[in-house]
Amino acid sequence: MLEFAGDLYDDATAERMLDHLLVLLRHVVGDAGTRLGALPLAGETERARASPRGNRPPPPPTPTAACTN
Repeated sequence: MLEFAGDLYDDATAERMLDHLLVLLRHVVGDAGTRLGALPLAGETERARASPRGNRPPPPPTPTAACTN
């Protein structure tokens, strides 16, 4: 059971924060020597959803016809 301030967070936000805590704790338990900055908060699914391109840069802009006003 998850208890949280319902006037501050909706159910989805509280669940997401709990998921982040669980991901963090699993990694800490799995490898206690991991540097703090290298520990993930989001799971694989959330990271993929947040960044569909991964670390690739955005594609270059498509050239457009010059304005001849």
